Formats: sequence, structure tokens, C-alpha cells
Amino acid sequence: MRSMLGQYMTPQRLATFVAAQMRKSDVVVDLAVGDGALLRAVGKKLRAASLIGFDVDRSMVARSSQIDRITVRHSNGLTAHVPKVNSTQSLSAIGNPPFVGDSVDPRGWIEKVFPDVSIKKVGDRAEIQFLARALSITRASGGRVVFVMPIGFADGDRYAQVRASLMRQFKVVRCVEVAGAPFDETEARTIVLVIDPQSSARYSTEILEFDCATGIVAPVFKGILEPGVLLYPLRSWLHCGAHAAFGIAFRFQRLP
Repeated sequence: MRSMLGQYMTPQRLATFVAAQMRKSDVVVDLAVGDGALLRAVGKKLRAASLIGFDVDRSMVARSSQIDRITVRHSNGLTAHVPKVNSTQSLSAIGNPPFVGDSVDPRGWIEKVFPDVSIKKVGDRAEIQFLARALSITRASGGRVVFVMPIGFADGDRYAQVRASLMRQFKVVRCVEVAGAPFDETEARTIVLVIDPQSSARYSTEILEFDCATGIVAPVFKGILEPGVLLYPLRSWLHCGAHAAFGIAFRFQRLP
């Protein structure tokens, strides 16, 4: 059942790293809260923030509801009512959504947020639906979106249109490869996307590697990327000077 729902709980070290990417927010939402690891970590960093989680699994709701300061609701995060914030408040979203196909997008979040994307290719992917909704609820405030995503989002052809649309409309602050396979019961490789939904101007993106076993973060690249470019693996391209062969246009500086 866990694999059918895409339920793989976020390990503590990764949750702490994800929480560290957040900036000050009045409200932080997790649309697929699971056992609450991410919101627990965010609560330690943002002591004054209101923390709200949603999940379709009653056992997960019961589990995460035990965590101090977290309000958890038994509801599908794709359709749940998310409290609005006023003009002086900021709303952020954090998440490790299910990585599953054959998922219905009941409110058409992908079409609303990524109108230039072919729905046939990614419309049934739950992780894209959750990412789209997170961007939708945060883009009007000063919040941030920090999401754990499959590594295919960074380097897979299937996600190329969404990746390009995301990079055109929003500021991708950083893309972090999570080294190894930190999740129990799956070898799935992941990245962490850090997005500022309010910006669409030309911007610099950081590419990093995070070793979940040691907690070490290694900088790989920082520069302006063209929308849709592969976000991984840039390290090998920079070392061998092969970036030109891939048709990538960017200005870059090596990080120390």
C-alpha cells in the first residue's frame, strides 16, 4: 500500500536540509504531509510560523498530528482548502510528494500553472500536480517552495517541458542532487528544488550535491541557465568542457 501511494518517509537529515532552504514565512503548508518529518524540521527553524499539513492516509494524519504545533487535516492536498494569508503575510510550501503515475489532477493544476506543457506527457504524474498546486498557492505571497522531486525532473526528457516552463516563469534558486538512496524500501534517486514563485526575471541558479549520509553539501555550479536545460549532471560537463556540445547557453562561475 505504501508503494502504491508513493509513501516513502523523509529521513531526518534530508528533512533538516530541506527546512534549511526555507526563509521566514508566516504559514508553511505540506500538501502530502506523511509522518510530518518536513514540517517538524521547519518548525524548529521557523518558530513563529503556522504549520499546516494534509494527507489522504488516516494513519499518517494520526501520526503527524502528534507533533507539536502542526495542524493536520485528513484531505487530498490537491483539493483541500488552504487558508489564505493577508497582504502582510507570506505563505510557503514544502513537500516530498508521491512519485506515482495514473493520478487524477482533479483541479487541473498542471494546466493552470504550466499552460505551455503537453498534458499527455506528465498530466498523470502526482509529483507534478503537487508541485503545480504548491506554486499556485504561493506565487501571490512572498513565500518559497521547497520540494523533493525524482531526479528525472532534473535530467529526464519526460519532464523537459515542465522544467522549461518552471524556469521561464519562476526563479529556481537551486537544484540539489541528493547523493545515494536515502529512502527506506526504495532506490529512487531524488533532487531538492528551491523555488521563489514571485520572480520570472533572469536569475542565477545554484547546482549543489547533498550527501544525506554525511550531511556534506558540495557546490557544483552557479550561473544563468536557459529554461529547460538539464539541471543534472552539470559537474561532468564543467570538468570536461562539454557544455557547449549540449547546446547550453549560460554564464557561469565556479564555486569555491
